[in-house]
Amino acid sequence: MACPRRENCPLYPQFKSQFILRIFQNTYCETASAWEDCARHLSASRGVIPSPRLLPNGDRLPEPVPV
Repeated sequence: MACPRRENCPLYPQFKSQFILRIFQNTYCETASAWEDCARHLSASRGVIPSPRLLPNGDRLPEPVPV
């Protein structure tokens, strides 16, 4: 079973590399037990909207550098 939130996950558009996105999806979003431990899922389950930059493992994507 995959994560029920994967279709509308705001994290996905943050990735510039589809290859890296697929690694995260395969590791966290599409694995039966891993998505239940996803920091984004746990946050949303508590009623807290996760930051779009929060990664499934609890780390955060860096802020974009202003140009």
